[in-house]
Amino acid sequence: MKTTKFYLLAPVFLLLLIGCAKDEEELATPPVNNEEELITTFILNLENSTDSTDTHQASFRDVDGPGGEDPVLESNLVLQRNATYNGAISVLDESGDEIEDITIEVEEEGAEHLFCFDFDGITGVSVAYADSDGIYGIGILSSWIGEELGQGTVSITLKHQPGVKDGTCEPGETDIEVSFPIEIIE
Repeated sequence: MKTTKFYLLAPVFLLLLIGCAKDEEELATPPVNNEEELITTFILNLENSTDSTDTHQASFRDVDGPGGEDPVLESNLVLQRNATYNGAISVLDESGDEIEDITIEVEEEGAEHLFCFDFDGITGVSVAYADSDGIYGIGILSSWIGEELGQGTVSITLKHQPGVKDGTCEPGETDIEVSFPIEIIE
């Protein structure tokens, strides 16, 4: 009788073991990361907060992507000293028939993205984040003030930081990095 019970219960135990093994496999499989988007166009717009006619734009376009024709860089970042400028960044994929606004994805996934601003050859320029993911800035929207006269470059980097965003530019991978000349005048 004991042998009969074992044979009757063996398939049940086997099914339980298979079910547990499948659950362990599912837990061990790493989650699929979002596929990187192609960013062919980067646009920075700055507008004086007290004079809407004082606007500036810097853009980078490489519509055919890396390895094709040379990218086009245009910049008109000549800012008045001590003026506050409202900044807005757009990142696009213009490689296909339709323009895809990647900025929307960056905003939706704000907890995984950070625009970083680094100045070289010029001092006294500050950039403050005007948007956030609820904890850290994102940088699609910003506020710029140039307190000292001078010229140099500003490098703007979009960092992709899933699970490691801490408000600094160190962790994560670079989605795009562009540099533009900038000048602060009287």
